[in-house]
This record gives sequence, C-alpha cells and structure tokens, in this order.
Amino acid sequence: AQIAGFKTVIAKDVFIHHYGSKSFKADGEIKYAERLEINKQKFIDKWGVTPDELWLQNKPIKTHQYKYPINKDLCLQYFERSRVQLADKEYNLAFDSLDSAVKCYYSSERKGLEIMYDELLNLAGNTALLAGEIGSAQRYFEEELNTVPNSSSACIGLGQVFLANGIFENAKVMFEWGITNNPENKSAAVYLSKVNILLGLAENHNSLVLK
Repeated sequence: AQIAGFKTVIAKDVFIHHYGSKSFKADGEIKYAERLEINKQKFIDKWGVTPDELWLQNKPIKTHQYKYPINKDLCLQYFERSRVQLADKEYNLAFDSLDSAVKCYYSSERKGLEIMYDELLNLAGNTALLAGEIGSAQRYFEEELNTVPNSSSACIGLGQVFLANGIFENAKVMFEWGITNNPENKSAAVYLSKVNILLGLAENHNSLVLK
C-alpha cells in the first residue's frame, strides 16, 4: 500500500469485533484461549503496549521506521529490509527477509552488499533463533560451518540450537569448538559455562582442552 502511494495510519477510535469467534473456537475453548494469548503477545511485540493500554489508557505505541527498501537487486533489497525489521524488533519479518536474501545470494550481483555469504548465514541463523525458528536456525548454522569449517560463530549458533532443544552434551561440544576456533570469542565461554552448570560440571570444564 505504501509503495502504491497510500499512507498508513492507526485509527484508535475503531473497534472491530468478530462475532462469535466461531473459527477460533472450532478446536475448543482451551485452544481458543491459547490463541488469544499468542495473538496478544504478537500485538505487544509489534506495538510495545497491550490492547488495553493503547485503547483505554492511550499509551503511545512503539515507533517504527517509515521506509521500505526497494532495489532491483533482490538480495540487497531483502537484506536492507531485514535491517529495518531488526531495528524495529520485528524478528519474524526479518527472518523471512533474510531467508529470501540467502536463497537469491548467488543469483544476485550483490553490488553494494556489505556482508559476505557466511556472515549472512550467521545473521539469518541468529534471527531465526529470535523468531523461534529453531530448525531453520540449525540449517543456516550448518551451512555456515560447511562454508567456513573453522567458524567459531557457526559453532556457537549450533550450540544454541542444541541448547534450545535440550541436547546439552551436543551443545557443550559445539561451544568447546567455538572456543577452540577462536579463543577470543567470549560468547562461547559464557555459553560453555552455562551448559556445564546444566550438566553438573565445573563452569570452565572443556573436554577438548583436557585431551
């Protein structure tokens, strides 16, 4: 709509009521309540306030950037859009944009693109984690590691994926390799300490160093 020249606004005096909520309640009252909470959180994530705070207390909404990058080079376009969305903390939208940027990376001329392929994969992986797309995050980090076999950042990303899935032993191995590949990477040490505690080990335990 913005590209077509229309201006977007929020009409605070309008209330839309879907009578009966029949489609939502089709799966039962519990599922309906769960869906309401999920949608409420999406609203808060986007606007920074609850519906009641907005309409009843007139609290200000979270500001957003008023730009939508367009470029003939699709990879550059999607990457620039992701930067706007990340700045606005719209992680699901940023995930979609970065996924598109990754897919068209090698079919694009990438003139002016300020990021290498492995860096783009890492950014996509970390954004996927923020968006709760754990499976996609694993795919990105694995591809990053295949692209740069000694990548410390890819190891840390995979460690976070395993940590999120409760596979602590695998997470520990990846964080250890993150440190081995880059001893200066403080994030790897922090995550290794965290997973060691979960495994009942000393915080600085590192099986690769012991070997």
